[in-house]
Order: sequence, then structure tokens, then C-alpha cells
Amino acid sequence: MAVASQSKVPELPAHPQLLSRRLDAMPDPERAFAALYGTSPNAFWLDSSAAGGERGRFSFIGDSAGPLAALVTYDVDTAALRIERGGEVETRRESIFEYIDRELRRLADLDADLPFDFLCGFAGYLGYELKADCGATAAHQATTPDAAFIFADRLIAFDHEQGHAYLLALTPSPSELHQILGLAGREFDAVRSAEEWMEEMGERLEGLPPLDEPLVEDAAVELRLRRSSEQYGQDIAACKRYLAAGHSYEICLTNRLESETAVDSLELYRALRQANPAPFAAYLRFGDLAVLSSSPERFLAVDRRRQVEARPIKGTSARGDTADEDARLAEALCRDEKSRAENVTIVDLLRNDLGKVCELGTIRVPELIRVETYETVHQLVSSVRGRLRDGVGVAECVRACFPPGSMTGAPKLRTMEILDELEGEARGVYSGAIGYFGIGGGCDLSVAIRTIVLQGAQATIGAGGAIVVQSDAEQELAEMLLKAAASAAALVPGASISSASLAARKPRWRGRPSPTPS
Repeated sequence: MAVASQSKVPELPAHPQLLSRRLDAMPDPERAFAALYGTSPNAFWLDSSAAGGERGRFSFIGDSAGPLAALVTYDVDTAALRIERGGEVETRRESIFEYIDRELRRLADLDADLPFDFLCGFAGYLGYELKADCGATAAHQATTPDAAFIFADRLIAFDHEQGHAYLLALTPSPSELHQILGLAGREFDAVRSAEEWMEEMGERLEGLPPLDEPLVEDAAVELRLRRSSEQYGQDIAACKRYLAAGHSYEICLTNRLESETAVDSLELYRALRQANPAPFAAYLRFGDLAVLSSSPERFLAVDRRRQVEARPIKGTSARGDTADEDARLAEALCRDEKSRAENVTIVDLLRNDLGKVCELGTIRVPELIRVETYETVHQLVSSVRGRLRDGVGVAECVRACFPPGSMTGAPKLRTMEILDELEGEARGVYSGAIGYFGIGGGCDLSVAIRTIVLQGAQATIGAGGAIVVQSDAEQELAEMLLKAAASAAALVPGASISSASLAARKPRWRGRPSPTPS
């Protein structure tokens, strides 16, 4: 990673205060993001586009323009952490986990009487190759940063359940701000500046301009499989040989779709969230890199009471064309022995991961193998919960569980070695985690699946599935394409890979069957 400067960036205040204001109205988050941050070079939208229930209650938007904001990127190969704040750039030699953990510990005293846990802090992603900082082998190097975060000192939160929006601004005392940002000799009232920002944002949210339908037109785009269907079949056969030899119990093999496109990343994300709304959707922009996710899966959440939850997904089926067929497919998935075995394997892995950081006796599985239905697929979902041990930081907890076990298989370390060999390249953002680390101890990260990564003119979509001894190569290929379908259809309406039309896999039935009993 290039080093632009060795200047020491300004530190955050030792004792910041959080100002907040609740708006009685509920602005449309899509219109708000487009109007307020649509042209920001670095911005985030943590988007509960499938609102409903605890996991879809809040959305957050912001950018890197605040007086204390920072852009943080990390390269695992060189251990170079790049921090840009206040016009200065500094490169340090430390892990992103260590940096976030230290910053959150410094600011741990901050709290507020708000119904959500993102009280300003870090919003962004952790890439899959960070496994090298978590005890695994460093086999491949990604073309994207291995982690990228905005430290947001100002953000807007949307409560979909209660119908309110909140404006948050993190600010030091005026004397601290003079010291931090070198403003000595200038009249500057940090609190007044934050209050003026909230006043301006409140007014702008009241008068948001309308939005046209998202426009995604690029007839020349052609999607390609990175590894052909024939090669993917050979990789599945190799996985089964490793399984038979006892190297692994379950191998989460992945592939990716690629294309060149000139599409606008925000327009594409707006199309994606329409096609496949999800409780952990997200839009991240870091210059010419954009991450567009419609993930249904929570990797790890820690609340301010230090309660930890993981919600692994393993087991997928298509939606039906009618309500009856849809219900039959959901029930069949719930009763499918292979899918149930895949799910239980990852639940056991996560219990082991959380056991490293949670209090003894607190780990439990309140939900095991429950069908959840999304726009394009049925999924089998479980939840694993525990309480974080005293002294263990939130970033330390994430590091102990990273990468998400549902994207590796078990046992994790040996299985990742097999995946490095068979896949032959870095996964990058895909299979990592997207979300926030909040001041005050909150954290919520999704698994980076159902995700489009745009880097310049290059678009990639990762997809895969768990290979077990019972796996059938044709069925696994079909499942991989099904998981990529919604993202591919948003990128290229009518897209196809070989003879398999991804857009055609989008179901016509849009109802929600009752959850099938475990």
C-alpha cells in the first residue's frame, strides 16, 4: 500500500461528548442518502432495506466530511494501516483489529440514551484475507484494501419501527478541538458547529427532492464465471476427496462472476435493494471502490450490554412460483438432511469461536435450523448467543470469530487452506464482514454475501455453497448460481452464465409463507 505521507494525524479527543436530536418525522433513507451523501467521495449507508423486526429496525448514513472524521484502510500483506484525518495522512504498522480495539477502549466511557448501538464510530468492511491476522495462512493478495472504514463523527440514524430519525454529532470541548486540529488562535465553538450541522441536516431532511427510478443500462455488459462450470465441478470433486480423507467436515467452496461496466454505483445499489431487500444491506463508497450488499446474514453483533449474537445461514432453496409451491419448498428445505447437517456443523464451529471470548456457561443456541424467507430464496438460519468476558474488547471478539464460519467450513483453519488451494485467488471483500464498530461498545457486522464489488470498471459477484460428502455437483452449481441471481439481475437485466439464465431464476411469487417449524 502506497504511503502518501508520514505526518502524524490528529488524535481523537480523550473525552468527547455526543450531541443528538430526534426528528419526529421519518424521512426516506434512500432520498436522504442520495441528497446528502450521493456525491461524497467516501460515504456509507447501512441499510435495513427489509425493515421489520430487531434486525431490520435501524439504518445509518454518513460520510467522512466531519471535523473529527477519518478514512482508515489496511493492507494485511504489509501490515500497513493508513489513517487520513484533518488533511493529514499517517501510516502505521499494526493490525486493523488492534487499531479499532484501542480506539474504542479510549472512547469507551461515552454513552447515550438512544435505542441503537451505533453512537458514531467506524463504518465499513473487513475483507476475507484478514484471516491472516486471525491465525490462518496468507495465501493470496486482494486487489482491494483488506479493510476500509470511515470513522464517522456525524451520522443520521433511521428508526423504521418507531418512525423517527436521529441526528448524531460527536464533538470535543473547544479547547480540545483547538489542540486536536491545530486551530489555536482561531475562534471555533465545536458544540455550536455541531448544533449548526444538526439544524442544517434537519432542514434538508424536511425538504428532500424526489428521486427517479434507478437507471441501470449497460447492454454491452457480459457476466462471466471466474472458474468455468466444468472447473467448479472438478473443484467439488476435489473437496469430496478431502472430505473422504478426513481433512474437513464441510468445505464452503466459492466462485465469482465478473464483468466490465460503466454503471453508476449508487444507481446500481438502488436497483439491487429493490430487487433483493435484506436486513443487512449496505452501500459503501471509498473513492472508486464501491461495495453493494444485500446480505441476509448477521455475522456478529455485540450490544452495549456485551451480549453477543451470531446468526449463521446454511441451507438454501429457490422461491416458488405460487404460494403453495413456495410453502412446499420451504418445508422441504427445513427437512433436508444435508442442509440441516451443514447448518449444525457451522453452529458448532461458532460455539467454539465464541467460547474463546465469552463467559463460561453463557453460550446457548436459542434458535436452531429455522426457515427464513427472503425475496429470492429460502434459508436455514440458527442463532448462537453468549456474553462477552470482562476485559475482552469488541474488535478482539470479532477477530476471534473471523472469517465467518459459514463462509469457510470446519475445522476452520485446515478448511481455509484447502479453499486457498482450490480457489487459487483472494476473495477480497466477499466472505468478509460489513457493518459498524460503535463508540460505547456496540458492533453489528453482516456476512459479505449477495454482494457486488465495483472497483473502477470491474464488477465482481461472489457466490458459493457448502460441500459435504453427499453433495451433487450439478445441484451445487445450481445453488451457487441461485445465490448470485439477484445481484446479477440488478447488474445486467437478462444476464446469463453459459446456458443458465440468472434473471430467470428470480421468482414470481412474492408472498411470505409462515415459518416452518424446526
